[in-house]
Amino acid sequence: MQDHRYGLYPTNELAGICPAFVLIYTSCSYLKLLHIFQPAHKNLLLMDSLRLSPEDLLLTWCARVEMDEDTAQRIRDALSRGIDFDLLVQKSVAYDISPLLYWHLSRIDGGRSVPADVMNDLKDLYYTSSARSMILYSELGKILKAFTEAGIDTILLKGALLGEKIYGNSSLRPFGDLDLLVRRGDLHKIKGEMRKLGYRALAFPTELHERLYQEQAMMEAHYRKDGNGPNVDIHWDIQAVSSPLQIDIGEFWKRAMPTRVAGADALSLSPGDILLHLCLHLMEHVNQGVTVPLKWYCDIVEFLRHCKGRIDWRVFLESSDNFGIQEPVYRSLYTAKECFGATVPEEILDSLGSGKPYARKEYFIGEIEESGADPKKAAKPQGLKQEASYSDLIRLMRMQGYWNGAKAEGRWIKARLLLGEVFPSQEFMRQRYATDNGALIYLYYPVRLATAVKWVAVSLLKPVFTSIRARLRQKSIDAQKPN
Repeated sequence: MQDHRYGLYPTNELAGICPAFVLIYTSCSYLKLLHIFQPAHKNLLLMDSLRLSPEDLLLTWCARVEMDEDTAQRIRDALSRGIDFDLLVQKSVAYDISPLLYWHLSRIDGGRSVPADVMNDLKDLYYTSSARSMILYSELGKILKAFTEAGIDTILLKGALLGEKIYGNSSLRPFGDLDLLVRRGDLHKIKGEMRKLGYRALAFPTELHERLYQEQAMMEAHYRKDGNGPNVDIHWDIQAVSSPLQIDIGEFWKRAMPTRVAGADALSLSPGDILLHLCLHLMEHVNQGVTVPLKWYCDIVEFLRHCKGRIDWRVFLESSDNFGIQEPVYRSLYTAKECFGATVPEEILDSLGSGKPYARKEYFIGEIEESGADPKKAAKPQGLKQEASYSDLIRLMRMQGYWNGAKAEGRWIKARLLLGEVFPSQEFMRQRYATDNGALIYLYYPVRLATAVKWVAVSLLKPVFTSIRARLRQKSIDAQKPN
């Protein structure tokens, strides 16, 4: 059920559906949190020095499971001075920490400092997260048992592992899909097992699209269950082929450890490798300029608290150095420590950042000025338009890896890619237009052909109209000049 006052949807796709002004505002204001200043300050004093809204500060203080009395008192003081509760709930949804916000506010003075209708809305979001977690863990258990019987080793990633093993209360850690890491050689067996469980892989327009995508960009296969089942992302790496940060996934497999989640046996990465993955995943989205869920910082905070004394920091630092990922790891840990109270050993930050340009105050300030100071320049989430220009199609395919793969194979391959976009496979059409009616599918092909004609027309005519506008503008300027 949607709450039209907040623009809320009780699913994990909350941040993507929030009103545009909320996403733009939060991505700009929250960038102030992502690249901060000098590590000499205490955590809470540093937060006070930032020019954040009361709502941002309160959400930052709530982005943890354990809360000390000093932080709780700061929340009481902020509530007593006045909070825009509508905006607070909107931001908690965009940052994906509504369950944590409800968890803490309900325990501070029994929630009496918050309007009853706001607490009820947050309560609904909390129990929605709880219900969704139950569904996901139920499906996860079935998948893990099927994979085990088929002899498929499976490493749990992100939310599915953290909710049960680290947070202790899966309702506090929302996640919208299941992320599993497997060996690439098992993909064929996995496809059969997933089909037995009622899942089907998301289709590509043609086999050529799929091959080029796998060669150039892909690190995962997406499965969706018929009906309202969850999405399952089957990874065989944690970084795309095109990523400049190339991780040796074999080293992660060597250090993997047995675990049990959702009543089934599985594997998890070693504690140090989990932390590396959390840092890389976080910084990947920060660099895209999208609204970054606070839950990902909370993941780092809670993981470090839970695994205190169990991380082999020597191996952690060696891996960061060998993989060339010191910068994203440093930035993630530094922000988690300074803004969210993560217990990162100071000597680890010194080792990661000593003498590096990204560890200097000027580096972070410059990044803020470039990406976060002007709301008009704020990067927006990378979405794909349903109806785009021809150049948008080329950009889409280049982003997905198709076009790069086609470069080495000539113009004919590029033509086949474009033709495949216009006349894709029937399975792709079924999924794209959500229909199993074979006759109806054929009616959509003329629609795609008309759209392609529109792409070509726009591509050809756009330069002409741009040139005409430029000439008219220049004539207008010349006419205004004094003789």
